[in-house]
Amino acid sequence: MNVQLRTLCWATLLLTLQTIAPAFAADAPTPTSTALVQGISMEEIVTRMRQSNSLRAAALSAYDGRRSYSLSYRGFPSDRDAQEEVVAHYTAPASKSFDVISGRGSKLIQSKVFAKLLESEREAAYAENQRQTALTPENYTFTLVGSRPSPYGGATCWGWNRGVRTSSSIVARFV
Repeated sequence: MNVQLRTLCWATLLLTLQTIAPAFAADAPTPTSTALVQGISMEEIVTRMRQSNSLRAAALSAYDGRRSYSLSYRGFPSDRDAQEEVVAHYTAPASKSFDVISGRGSKLIQSKVFAKLLESEREAAYAENQRQTALTPENYTFTLVGSRPSPYGGATCWGWNRGVRTSSSIVARFV
């Protein structure tokens, strides 16, 4: 009886997957330079994105935020765990600093992973690095893969791929 029930469950699952798989395949995006909704081009989307990013950057003068980092390593030569609590401080246009308020666990992870992560984030805040990593046509290529109305109403969601044009070391670490 148990074998029959299991077989029936598998048969039902396979039938369901065969029925819904074509629906997902039909939604697969096709790369294009023109959107599927409203006929907007990728260039116009990137231009609007740049304008919105500029407005956001101009409006952001400073922030402070508390972060929690946690890492578990399982492997050779031994398992290691570490946690760190950090307060991040940002002041426009390019000043970022961190105060570590607590840390526990592996000192190796804290010094080699968390410290490097914070240092990389400090570097990313420098104006030149921001320019090199900005989502612009100078740094990236963009290919529109589709668009759909937002499920939240009023807006269109755009799907796109990007390729890297620059050989910046900071881009190479974060892409």
